[in-house]
Amino acid sequence: MKRLIELPRLRPASVATLPAAALCALLGAGCGKNLAPQITSLTANPTCSPLSPSGPGGYVDVTLSARATGGNPKSQPTGVNAPLDMTWDFGDGGTDQNKSLVFHRYTASGTYHVTVTVKDKDGDADERGVDVRVLTAEEAIIAQATKDEVVTVSSGGSVIGYDAHFSATASSACNLSPLETQFLYEWNFGDNTPLQRGEQVVHRYAATGGPYNVTISVTMLNSDSTKQVDLPGVAIP
Repeated sequence: MKRLIELPRLRPASVATLPAAALCALLGAGCGKNLAPQITSLTANPTCSPLSPSGPGGYVDVTLSARATGGNPKSQPTGVNAPLDMTWDFGDGGTDQNKSLVFHRYTASGTYHVTVTVKDKDGDADERGVDVRVLTAEEAIIAQATKDEVVTVSSGGSVIGYDAHFSATASSACNLSPLETQFLYEWNFGDNTPLQRGEQVVHRYAATGGPYNVTISVTMLNSDSTKQVDLPGVAIP
């Protein structure tokens, strides 16, 4: 009859029995180091926008968000020195506290430097900033208009009018794409006729003369901001 030999049982290693250095490496923790907090992201939307509506009472609402770690980027959003105090300075005298997502309204044009500061219980701190541009309609809309040509219109051997061709272009100073920004063009031809809309238009003047003061109002549709462009002294033909 064979005799069974009982082997000693091996005690599994536990996290608690690991050496301190190995434990630090396993947990990715600070292991007693006084780690300073870090701001890992800061965003603002929009970072550039005209006041809407243009003129008195216009404003821009900006959404800002930040994320921070207590010193160990592996432990988002807080770390070994958590909890963290977060302070916002919107650059116009406004502030906010202990929010990672904030909303702020600007009511005057200018470039505002927004800063967010995080501080831990040990007094260590980190700070980041982002610029927000708030523009007037005059600043935000880049527009120009031209009189291209005047064509004499005749019928039955008699002149019945003069067709003046006009064109306009516009873009955004905030470098927005055409998909993000669309414009409405509205022309006043200075002869007491109804307004006409379009980027390229043809207007018939009944007789020679002038000069006519032609104006075009260019409106940025996504912000309801309007800029006026003047074409003074338009003579026909």
